Amino acid sequence: MSKRFVVSNSGLKQFFSGCPARYPFYKKYNMTMLSPALVFGLAVHEMVEKGLPNPHETNYRVHEIASKLLRMVKKLGYKIIDQEIDHFAPLTDDIWVAGRIDAVAELEGETVLIDFKTGANGWKRRKLETGEIVHFQALSNQGTIYLTPPAGVQDWPIEMHYLHAPNNGVTRVHPYYQNEDDRQNLIRLATLMKDAADRGWFPKNKGWQCNDCDWMHCCWKTPGWEKYYVEREK
Repeated sequence: MSKRFVVSNSGLKQFFSGCPARYPFYKKYNMTMLSPALVFGLAVHEMVEKGLPNPHETNYRVHEIASKLLRMVKKLGYKIIDQEIDHFAPLTDDIWVAGRIDAVAELEGETVLIDFKTGANGWKRRKLETGEIVHFQALSNQGTIYLTPPAGVQDWPIEMHYLHAPNNGVTRVHPYYQNEDDRQNLIRLATLMKDAADRGWFPKNKGWQCNDCDWMHCCWKTPGWEKYYVEREK
C-alpha cells in the first residue's frame, strides 16, 4: 500500500505560487514573525469561537469585525453545531485532503460548513459570458477540500458558506456548492504536487519575488535566518 500524500489548501497555494520551492519550506517550518493581517485574522477567529469579551478589554478593531460576523450568524439564522473541526478525507486512493473547518451549522434544515473571512475590502464580482456573477475567492480549492466527505461518512454537507466581514465594506455571505468539475481539478492539482514530492522536484524560481517571499531567509540562508522560523512538529 502506497503512503498517503496529504494536501491542504495552504500547501497548494505554496506549491502553485510561482515557485514550487516554497512548498518544502512550508512543510518544514512555521514562521515566528506573522504578518499584521494574519495576526488580526487569527484574533478575529478566536473571538468568534470563544464569544465577545468586554470591548474595553480587547482590541477595538478585532472586536468590531468579530461582532459583525456573529451578528451575521444570528441575523441569517445559522445554528452553530460545532466549531474548529479538524478535517481529513480521501480524495483518491493515495491522496488525502486536510484542513480545519471554522464551523458546522444548520440553516433552514440543511447542514452547511462555514468559513469566516476577514480582509481589507469586499470581494470583487466578475460577470461571465453566460451572465453568471462570480466571486473568485469563493471558488478556491478550500471549498472543494472541505466538502470532500471523510472516510465512511455518507451524509456530508454539499454547501459551504464564506461569511466575509471586510474592514471596508458590507458583510456578505458567499456560498459555494460541491461540483464534480472542481473536484477533478483539485485531483489534477494534487497529483502534480504529489508527483513533484515523490521525485523531490521543487525548482527555485529566482527573481524579484524572492524579496517578499516568507521563505526568503531560509531559502537564501541570510545571516541569522534561524530566528525567523521554528520547525514544525512531526
